[in-house]
Amino acid sequence: MGIFGPGWKSDNTDKVIRWISKQSGTSRELMDAIRYRHNSSIRKAAIDQITEDAMLSEVIRSGWIDSDWAVMDYAAAAIKDQAVLVDLAKDRYTCAVKALQDEKALRDIVMDPEFFRPEPPEKNAGQGSAEHLASLAFGKLKAPDLMEVIKGSPYSDVAAEAAKRITDTDLLKAIAKDSSFPNNVRTVGMKACSPKELDWIADDHDGMRDYAIWLLKKNVSQVTDPVVRRKYCRKYETHDWEWLENDSKEYGDTRTVISRYRCKYCGATKTETESYKF
Repeated sequence: MGIFGPGWKSDNTDKVIRWISKQSGTSRELMDAIRYRHNSSIRKAAIDQITEDAMLSEVIRSGWIDSDWAVMDYAAAAIKDQAVLVDLAKDRYTCAVKALQDEKALRDIVMDPEFFRPEPPEKNAGQGSAEHLASLAFGKLKAPDLMEVIKGSPYSDVAAEAAKRITDTDLLKAIAKDSSFPNNVRTVGMKACSPKELDWIADDHDGMRDYAIWLLKKNVSQVTDPVVRRKYCRKYETHDWEWLENDSKEYGDTRTVISRYRCKYCGATKTETESYKF
């Protein structure tokens, strides 16, 4: 206590912080400092001094610091018990998901529609939507956890979102070739495949042939071996046309231009005709 009341009431920020450093880690006056002093430095100092996770959870739930996102995050990061963070996450507290390290809980946020408790009639500013929190959880998952989501989620769109966050090309290629995954998940993996791998998928005739061929045609310029290019030309019509000549003919007031092209890889030819009046 100060001469005229609790030390947190002082107008001098440095004095308040010094006073905070001398308080017990379970002092309710630390809670008052957080509640009534709208000063981030004072609030963070009080959070640093608090030793009980339950008190930090109370700070987050109270609504006292809703307008100070940095302090919300700071309070959540100070919580040591992952179970406390999970409980806050179930009630949709954004800062808790940011601080959460429990991999199972992060996977559950993404995969389990029953993870969150019913949305309260009036959320405070620190509570986010299930979609936003799932997005945050996705960002914290590593490749093995993302694969668990892909394999275990009952929702193909969730599995596809997990696949989009994988950066390991070998994993993506494995996903593309695994016919047990939904098609929208495999299409994500196929974007990492080489034309040779796409050719293999197209030959497999398992429902992904059309997309594999489309993607192969889009990326066929990666193929530098002329023998392989000729193979794809014949198989998928992935021609690279070179202009040869134009032939012009006139019929009355109409001119017809016939342009001839040849594929520089397989030798196939084509013509294009355009007519216009003059």
